[in-house]
This record gives sequence, structure tokens and C-alpha cells, in this order.
Amino acid sequence: MEHIKLFIADDNRHAIEALKVSIMWEKYGLILSGTAENGPSAIRGIKGACPDIVMIDIQMPGCSGLEVIEACKEEMPDTVYILISAYDSFEYAKKGIELGVTDYLLKPYDKDELDKVLEKSIRRIRDKRSLLMRQRQDIEEYDAKLKETKEDQAKRIMMSAINGAVDDLDLLEAYMNDTGHCHGYAMILIHKDEFNGNTVNTDDFIKREQSYLDNLCAKYNMRYLTAWIREGMTVLIAFEKLKLKKEYDIQTFGMATELFRLNSSEQRDVFIGISDFFEDLKSLQNAVSQAVFSYESRFFMENKNVIHYESMRSKSVSNEYMLSVKLQELYRSFENPDNIASSVTEYTELVCKYGQNDVEYIRNIFMHIAIMLSSYAKEKLPSDDSIKSIEGIITEVKEIASLTSLCSWMKDYASNISSLLGSKDDLHLSVQTKRALEYINCHYMEHISLKDTADECGVSESYLCRNLKIDTGETFVNLLNKIRIQKAIELLKEKNLKVYEIAEVVGYSNYAYFYQMFKKVTGCTPTEYETG
Repeated sequence: MEHIKLFIADDNRHAIEALKVSIMWEKYGLILSGTAENGPSAIRGIKGACPDIVMIDIQMPGCSGLEVIEACKEEMPDTVYILISAYDSFEYAKKGIELGVTDYLLKPYDKDELDKVLEKSIRRIRDKRSLLMRQRQDIEEYDAKLKETKEDQAKRIMMSAINGAVDDLDLLEAYMNDTGHCHGYAMILIHKDEFNGNTVNTDDFIKREQSYLDNLCAKYNMRYLTAWIREGMTVLIAFEKLKLKKEYDIQTFGMATELFRLNSSEQRDVFIGISDFFEDLKSLQNAVSQAVFSYESRFFMENKNVIHYESMRSKSVSNEYMLSVKLQELYRSFENPDNIASSVTEYTELVCKYGQNDVEYIRNIFMHIAIMLSSYAKEKLPSDDSIKSIEGIITEVKEIASLTSLCSWMKDYASNISSLLGSKDDLHLSVQTKRALEYINCHYMEHISLKDTADECGVSESYLCRNLKIDTGETFVNLLNKIRIQKAIELLKEKNLKVYEIAEVVGYSNYAYFYQMFKKVTGCTPTEYETG
């Protein structure tokens, strides 16, 4: 097993020694590559040792742990950083996320939490190593396959680079410059439209588009390379002639327009998104994102099948650009079931305000949102038959005639999906939270504390406290009180015990405190509840 190098930086020598003792080095295949007790020495040590993992305290003499990461990140982008702090600060966590920090470990940490954080980082490193090894093996195999052309090799490298393999960008650039100098690039995305019954075999689609591109690129003094992604066929365009940036954009748009016309002449529907011009292949992933964004903006660019990213930001289509950005923000809100209904309602009102009040125009947008909602819900609840199919959504939406009915249908469906996902929230509770809730429900009548519950779950008090807050939105004390009051309500309904007796049964030795908590949770006193 290949070793993983770990560097520890903390201004407290005892903390470093404690970590050395706590870490299971042999189990995880870790070796210590160095330690540091201040910021400047940490920077020197990290750059000299090139560790795979750095565990670093935020508060360090000389410069902070965050500043150390910032200083080392550019030279060692693959190093995994774990922040250590005695303060649970959102600002620290936010800055850490911006710097690509993998995890955030609070002092004092327990053994389980330390192991969990290390396992996550080690898994990430080994996954990346495996990926890089597979990529290197693939590249080595290219030359061994006599039937595989140089272009086929380059397509695989481009696909790898699109997926984030930085090392492959140099190989891709070498290929693109192999037959002549490249003066810059543009990315286009060709999406085949299958909503109108135009089901096309992917291999046939690629061959046809490549035959068009061969002729068009020869005409416009371009070279190209293709790769297939989920949204369709990406085409990296390389410009052979030196021109002004504006001329490159015009040239790319002209070529893409002709490509669309060639498809249309044979009754084939395609959508084409175009990125901005870029000079360096380091911008490849960003260019792909721009091309995809342009294609996805077709719902706001009525009657347009060729859309340039730059045009989306122009004054004439500022509303469409805003709606497209908001649409992608809406998709990100799907992760929280509680936000789905309100987010869709807010977006529906926005579309009706800026969407020209054209029912057909808005119909396409809502159809797309509903399909995305169904796809997301189906991933979470694969066996739930109440989630609409793509065919069902298309059929229902096409039958809706008015804008009001269309908006109402969209809001209702979003609300239904939100309810379905929300009803499964308990499936997403962590193991520790489930064990804690079980323990509280079994021992609520006793004088239990956060420490008792944490000991039962085998975690520290601070760890359990954070988990409960993340999973339930409540503190331990609030959860305990709510469970006790709920049990008290059940006993009040039975009418077998007096109120002060019920208080004692559910764990309250102080009747006044029980009275106060009951009113806080239910909005009325125990007596009012009993007589009401």
C-alpha cells in the first residue's frame, strides 16, 4: 500500500504530540512528513515536504492557518487541508470552503471524530490516485492499440480534461498545436432535440455532425476536437488565423448557424450553445460551462436555436440572462425539500413577470422544471410511483391552456414533490442523531443530560450537539423538553393523573418549570389544555 504523507501544524507542541499519539498511522498507511509551530515555518515545511494531507490550526503565530493554505495552494493544488480550531466560527468555515478545505475539526475533538475526518481525506486522496493511475494507464494503452488513431487518443484526453484532470491539459494543447499554431479557442455544445419524437442514435448523430464540421472548419480556417457529455456533443474549436477577439466570436457564431441550417435542411432539430473566446486551455472547463449555460438558456430565448454566451449578458436580453441564472439557482435549491415549494413559487412569479406572458414560452420552462424535479425526486425515492414520468409531465402540460392554470399546476406539483421528500427526512438523519433520539425517548422521565446521551452514542458532547442542530434544527435541551411535553399531553388525555403528578412522571421535579415549558411548547397551560 502506497503511503500517504501527513503534515501537522499547531502552535501548541502538546497538541501536536497528542495528535501523533491519537492517529492510527499503520491502519491508514500514514507517515509523518513534518510539523510546524508557526505560520512561516509551516509554509516552508509544507512546500519542502509536499504532503498529501495537512492538519493545521487556524490561530498560528506569524500568519494564520488560512494564510498558510493560501500561500501553498497554488503550488500544491492536490494537497488536502484539514482546519483545526477551538472556535466554531462560520467565517472560518466559509473562508476554508473558498480555499478548498476538506474538513473542519473542532478542539477538543474525540477519537471517533478524528478518525472520521482522516478517513474522508484518505479516501479522497486514494480515489484521486486511482483515477490518475487509470488515466495514465489509458494514455499508455493508446499507443498500444494499432487501430486507434491519434485523434481518438486526443478525444479521450479532452474528455479527461473536461472532467478536471489538470495534467491532461498539456497533452491536449500539444495535440491541438501538432499540425499548426492555435491562436485561441471556443467551445460549442450541440444538443439533439428528442422532445419532438426525433430519437437519434448517438453514434449516428456524432458521425453526421462531424461530417458537417469537417467541411465548415475547412471553410473557416479552424480545427476541432469533440467529446461527449451528458448535455450533448462538445466541440473544441481552435483558430488557425490571427484575428481580433470580436472576429473570433463572429466567426464561431457564423459557423454554428450554418451547422444548425444543415441539420434543419434535413428536418433535424438541434440546439447549439457557444462559449466566449478563450486563449488558454486552462479555461476549458469554464468554456464548457458557458456553452452548457447558453444551451440551457434556450427556454428564455424564444425561437433561437443558436445562442452565444456573450449575447446572454447583453442589454437586449438582460431579463433572459437573469431568468436563466435564477433557473440554475432554483435547481440548487432542490437539495432542501423545505425550500422547493417556495423557490418554485418565487420563480413562477418571476417568469410570469419577465416571460412575455406567452403561454407556450412559459410552458416549455415549466415542463423543464417539472422534469428536473421528477428526476431529482426519483433519485431519492426510486420506488415511489406517485412521481410523474417525463411522458406524463409533457402530456399534462401540453393540455393546460391558460397561464393561470399553468402556474397553478407548477406550484401544486412542486408542493407535492416537497411533501414527498420531506416525509422521508428521517432517512437522512445521521446514525448518532437516531441513537440520541431513541435514547431520549426511552429515558425522558429520568434526569438525563447531554453528556449521558453523548456517552450512549459514543461521541463527544460538542459533536452530538452539532449533529442534533444540523439534523433537527434543535438543541438537546429543546428536543428533550418537546419530547417530555408530548408525553405529558398523552397523559393529560388519559385523565388518570393530576397535573403535578404528570410533571414528575415525564421528568420534571420542578412543577413551575414544567408549567413554563408546557406553555412555551403548546401555547397554553396544562390546566387550559386539560379543560379545553
